[in-house]
Parts: sequence; C-alpha cells; structure tokens
Amino acid sequence: MYKALVLACWMGTAQPCIQVTDTRGPYKTAVECETRIAEMIITARAIWDRLDMPYRVVDTACKKGQAGSRVLHEHVGH
Repeated sequence: MYKALVLACWMGTAQPCIQVTDTRGPYKTAVECETRIAEMIITARAIWDRLDMPYRVVDTACKKGQAGSRVLHEHVGH
C-alpha cells in the first residue's frame, strides 16, 4: 500500500513549508498513488491561487507500507 505525500513551500524561501495531506488513500499501486498526487497538486494550486498564497510544490512521494521506502518524484516549478 502507498500513501501520497506532497510538500510545498512559500515561494522565495525555504520556510514555511507545509505537507498536503491525502484523505483518500492508501493506494494499492504506485501508479494509483502518483495519479492521486497529480490530483492533489491541481487542487492545492487552485486553492493557493484563489487565496493569493504563493506556495510551490517542492517534493512529492509515494510512501510504501510500514517500511517507509519512498518512490520520489520532484515537481519543482510545475
């Protein structure tokens, strides 16, 4: 099982950063998890744009099971 994680930071600084929390998972496959991450990014960006909050996604991960291994995908600048 995979858990979707998204990390975003205030543009221009390394702080403050926030973790966008997925409320739907976990997912059976990495592909399902990656699809959910894409959805989360789209939704979060729409909210941030509407609220004039200059966050940008700096890291995403599909965290697998209890072991804590990560399938890492960077989305800097997307």
